[in-house]
Amino acid sequence: MTDNELNELYAMLMHSALKATPVFDEAQDLVQESLTRTMEQVSLGVSVRYFKAYCFKVLASLKSRMFKDQKRNQLVADVPEGASSAQADYYSMEMLVEEILSQLPDTERRIVELYDFDSLPLEEVAQRVGLSLSYTERLLGKAHSFMKTKLSQHYGP
Repeated sequence: MTDNELNELYAMLMHSALKATPVFDEAQDLVQESLTRTMEQVSLGVSVRYFKAYCFKVLASLKSRMFKDQKRNQLVADVPEGASSAQADYYSMEMLVEEILSQLPDTERRIVELYDFDSLPLEEVAQRVGLSLSYTERLLGKAHSFMKTKLSQHYGP
């Protein structure tokens, strides 16, 4: 990839990131992380077109995670003072689940989100993540086991 192509890619990524957040430093952080993750995952011998596409895929994932974090923070901020303990417990459990999800590998987290939160059938989840049905089922089981372990560590058996 030439310097001109890299500069062009950086400008396009910044344009996209600035749509997600008007704060320049946050957008720049998203772009830097996108480029770093892409370079970690993609070999240098791939085509420029594939590299750019993968960068945008990573950036989209980062922007999605940022929106979820903002939404979660807003939910927690919206807990009224003097809320019932049940309401407060709900918000603390939601934050714990989000924290546990963030510890999962990207593919496993995506599978859990699609299957458990979006209520998609496992066949459609497998298709969306581009894996076989049996492998998707194994990853889902592994993710559920991990989540169960983490939750039991926090709340007890």
